[in-house]
Amino acid sequence: MHTEAEVEEGLTDADVQHLSRFQDLSQEWLDRIAHLAGRNQLIVDHYLSNREKYGPTLVFAINVAHAALLKAELVERGVRAEYVASYRPDDTQVAPSEAIQALRDGELDVLVNVEMVTEGVDVPGIRTVFLARPTSSEILMRQMIGRALRGPAAGGTEHAYLVSFEDHWKHYTEWESPFDLVPDILIEAERPEAKPEEPLVDDGTADELPAALVDAMPWDMVVGAARELRRLRGEAPLLAFEAVPHGWYVIEDEGDDERAPYRHIVPFYAHQVTSWEAALDHVWGAPLEVAKSLTTADLDEFFFDCDDPRPSIRDVELVVEHRARGGERPEPTAFRDRDQSDPQMLAKRILEGDLRRTEEIELVASSYDRLARAIYPTQQLFAEAVDAAVRSLRYPQDRIVMPKA
Repeated sequence: MHTEAEVEEGLTDADVQHLSRFQDLSQEWLDRIAHLAGRNQLIVDHYLSNREKYGPTLVFAINVAHAALLKAELVERGVRAEYVASYRPDDTQVAPSEAIQALRDGELDVLVNVEMVTEGVDVPGIRTVFLARPTSSEILMRQMIGRALRGPAAGGTEHAYLVSFEDHWKHYTEWESPFDLVPDILIEAERPEAKPEEPLVDDGTADELPAALVDAMPWDMVVGAARELRRLRGEAPLLAFEAVPHGWYVIEDEGDDERAPYRHIVPFYAHQVTSWEAALDHVWGAPLEVAKSLTTADLDEFFFDCDDPRPSIRDVELVVEHRARGGERPEPTAFRDRDQSDPQMLAKRILEGDLRRTEEIELVASSYDRLARAIYPTQQLFAEAVDAAVRSLRYPQDRIVMPKA
């Protein structure tokens, strides 16, 4: 659904700098879009024109103000609507769990939310998802449309509707299209064994990469970086694996009647650990009341001399927000299974074990797991990366030294 909304009007230098640095819209820019009356009216009108067909509908709003505005306009037009967000500007109390239950029970027609029903929350029976916010994040897009495209075997509906409200962009067009992601998400949704995400637990005994972790990692960042490395470095496909993080922090809260539960995966690379640990020591070393006033700018000093890639501003924001809510300090978890798919590590095994060609082929095939597939779309690309790693170890004098990601 094309809104024809001129979302670049009022653009400032600060907005442009924020987009260039973080590949996302600034809060000020998002707020301007949220308050575009014509855009909001179109969203409401489109729902009302298709009310019977769309059935139970989940709307993903831009921010809290946008959610409140859409809910108010829907209610004014006779729709049973509510919204859930991390806070409510009118200080009213609506427990997210109760609102979600009301949608499940048919007491609500529409539930508007702000990034609170993207992952880890089961809302069966949704027939329609409205995407009323632009996003450059593939993983966020997957989470949003996955709320509707679950399939009957996974507790979803037989037919689902996905409505993306697309604005008029003159200069900035790099936003994820939900329809590019539908085919493979449908395949996942149709699997009878599809289950809600399992807790991310690393007790040190697991031999294989937990499926839930692969699904939860920010693959928009990982895959995007891998593609860029392949593009920039041409004949060095093995370096694409550098996009895979070396570990992660889990930021989570079980929530309560007033707060929705959340879980975020914050990845890190080996060269970032010192900076992250110093920043976390600072944030959790401060009294809670002091920590509540911290901003991402207060942590710039810890990442100033960190080599690229640096942590994203969004990851730093998540940490600051988590601390402000009284959350526990996250501890780093090493990505132990990373080596099992690393072309460099496989090349070492091939040479040290003096493997025959048939054994080498078998090793590559057995190592082409979920992680490898996320970086190398085909097994042939993965095999080429391993071959390149073998050559670089056999002939180190001919290796082209390139800066790592």
